[in-house]
Amino acid sequence: MNFISSSICSTSRAAATPCAFSSLWIRCWLPGLCGILALILGGALVGVHAQAGHFTRAQGAPAYVAKNNLGGPRAVAVDGRIMDVTASNEDFGTVNVGSTSPSPVSMVFTLDTAGTLGSTAVLTQGATGLDFVDAGTGTCKAGAAYGSGATCTVDVSFTPKFAGTRYGAAVLLDSSGNVLATGYLQGTGVGPQVTFVPGAQSVSADAASNGLNSPKAVAVDGSGNIYIADYGNKRVLKETLSARGYTQSVVVNNGLNGPYGVAVDGSGNVYIDDIWSSQVLKEMPSAGGYIQSVVANSAENGLLYPEAVAVDGSGNVYIADGNDRVLEETLSAGGYTQSVVADSASSNVTYPTGVAVDGNGNVYIVSDGTNQILKETPSAGGYTESVVADSATNGLSGPWGDAVDGNGNVYITDTWNHRVLKETPSAGGYTLSVVAVSRLGLVNPWDVAVDGSGNVYIADPTSGKVFTEDLADPPSQKFAPTAIGAISLKTVTVSNNGNAALVFPVPATGDNPSVPSNFGWDSSSTCQQTTANSTAAFELAGGTSCTMTFDFEPTTFGNFSGTAVLTDNNLNVTGTVQGIQLAGVCMGSQTITFPQPASPVYFGAAPITLSATGGASGNPVIFSIVSGPGSLSGTNNSILTVTGLGTIVIAANQAGNADYNPAPQVTQSITVLASKIASPTAPTPGSTLTSSSATFTWSPGIGAAEYMLYLGTTGVRSNDLYNSGPTTATSVNVTGLPTNGESIYARLYSLIGGAWRALDYTYTAVNLAALTSPAPNSTLTGSNVTFTWSAGTSVTKYELYLGSGKGSDNLYHSGYTNATHAFATWLPVNGETIYARLYSYVGGTWQYLDYIYTAK
Repeated sequence: MNFISSSICSTSRAAATPCAFSSLWIRCWLPGLCGILALILGGALVGVHAQAGHFTRAQGAPAYVAKNNLGGPRAVAVDGRIMDVTASNEDFGTVNVGSTSPSPVSMVFTLDTAGTLGSTAVLTQGATGLDFVDAGTGTCKAGAAYGSGATCTVDVSFTPKFAGTRYGAAVLLDSSGNVLATGYLQGTGVGPQVTFVPGAQSVSADAASNGLNSPKAVAVDGSGNIYIADYGNKRVLKETLSARGYTQSVVVNNGLNGPYGVAVDGSGNVYIDDIWSSQVLKEMPSAGGYIQSVVANSAENGLLYPEAVAVDGSGNVYIADGNDRVLEETLSAGGYTQSVVADSASSNVTYPTGVAVDGNGNVYIVSDGTNQILKETPSAGGYTESVVADSATNGLSGPWGDAVDGNGNVYITDTWNHRVLKETPSAGGYTLSVVAVSRLGLVNPWDVAVDGSGNVYIADPTSGKVFTEDLADPPSQKFAPTAIGAISLKTVTVSNNGNAALVFPVPATGDNPSVPSNFGWDSSSTCQQTTANSTAAFELAGGTSCTMTFDFEPTTFGNFSGTAVLTDNNLNVTGTVQGIQLAGVCMGSQTITFPQPASPVYFGAAPITLSATGGASGNPVIFSIVSGPGSLSGTNNSILTVTGLGTIVIAANQAGNADYNPAPQVTQSITVLASKIASPTAPTPGSTLTSSSATFTWSPGIGAAEYMLYLGTTGVRSNDLYNSGPTTATSVNVTGLPTNGESIYARLYSLIGGAWRALDYTYTAVNLAALTSPAPNSTLTGSNVTFTWSAGTSVTKYELYLGSGKGSDNLYHSGYTNATHAFATWLPVNGETIYARLYSYVGGTWQYLDYIYTAK
């Protein structure tokens, strides 16, 4: 059994012009429409019957406003096919928020084969029981059998829940829950709708809790469910809203190569931009799952890496294509008819990365290549282009995604500025405001969506998160700790996101908004507070904002909280009450008196006792070192030990309590000089020695009576190499120092004021060439022997002596050589002792090591 959706119709209108096809009367309000319908219905759509006309009440009843703004023929899905249905391009028009359209609209469905209907549903962006509902008076009944060519109707009422354009659909389903036919619905709610900035930011999904991997796009349906293009995992997720958060399910996770965009239409169909497959897919909810079809692809439509997708109230699909163009896929017989909205040849569109469409058919394009947000307004069969925002006027840097709400407010992810912007239509242009900035992990916002209540959803692939900005609920404001006599301010921006005046009525008593005790209304507010004595209510026009600034000027200590209550007509409900929570803490101020310690001091001085007095909290003053060579110990860190030369910066801090703020930090500096303690001059500390002997010299310390030098190899303060003992000299000659390149630790003591004070430093021993083969003290193996030695450090020449006495060369003399080996011949083989001396030329000086061997 197949269903073909027909037009939307209501009761007849006397002035309509009748014409008939297949025994069904079609009333055409526009002259000449019958002829067009005759051509269509007499051709490919034989057996499809429609009744079209402006929506009216029954004769004699007052008419209500209807609009002709869907921008194309109404189209519906039938058993996986797309069929044209002749109908005027109309919607419910404007209806006050909270009110119901004067009479239901009938969606006429004509059956092309006989069968039994499973059920019907009326949806608002995929959700039942919201703006669009089944009036219950239609003739399409669940379980009813219909013959081929029969018609039935689904009667729909419209009760807008929010201001602006609302999208919905009427659908017929088979007994298994599969969608047979869809007719799209649209209407505009009229009323004031308040939002607040700053909004409360929260994380709706992330990598840790949801396994997200580079979420590129986000969409939201009528129930507040969030759809996420989880690019890195090649899947599209649905986060179903519940009382405790979200429950995750998968829309599709196979066959995708790179989901880059996602959108939801009035029927709850999900559209996916699969960039690396160069196609746009449609996922139709059906029998607890989804049925997939292709809207456009590279083979049939020439797509090249499409970046984004959007859908309007008639099910027409808009695609930001990598060919520097934006396409419209208009729902039509058997599929979609493609047209170009804008391209680089005829407009400023370059590298389009985002696309959105409003209820009037205006298309909003993110032209990333020009740092612009463009608006394409339908005009004379084409489009007229204008600029919503750009880099010069709005500071855009790398905008990537956009969205538009029911009142034409445009939301932009200003990616490289790490923020989300809102452009509100105003006086022929737009007024810029900031919706979200980098906080709670928001890094590079990529895509944005907005729901009917004005809440904003942000996909951030860099952080791997999807954020929600709650703008519909009044915020809570916490003031900075404030002292008696001081004043703190908090400002809340109130926006009328609707299309009718938001009214702050005159209260019978008191103020509106009312402000709790311990807080006040600040005169810098641009919203007007009405009082019982006001002569008129304050009104905030649709699309405008004002600020409410509150004071906190405490007169006593303590924690204070209360609710500022705004009474208005939000969503056309007179006397709506919205509370802004205010909280502040009053604390006294206190100060620290921290006298300057003695400065300069000399390295090696006795520990210094720090002293400071604090304020009224009674808490101790605690010292800390901000920088410099010192350490603290003792009660409250009040004992300073100097550990080196330089400047020590010391901070004094005192904590607060329930009545007093922490005292402002106070710092003092102490300069540490080295002129009272002897300091080494030669060899240069940290240098490498050039010999096994060295003369160590030092500058005399001021007031130093004696000195003492330690040299050792076992660590700081060791003296296994040398201990000068107390001396008044400022130099000593030390011999027998190591020649193996090891570290030598030096400590130079100065006796000042009866106390020995010391400086520690290190040297590196000279590393001379050393014989390695034959092994020293070994017996040679013959009269011809190759002697090999290590290279040493900084050695430029070598010389080897072999002789019968120490330092002699009567047996062998290599002469100067750069080699690290020498071949000696005609050595004795009588068992006598052979003396070897290996010279190393280091830093312009010949130095040597002596060895002995036994002849063979």
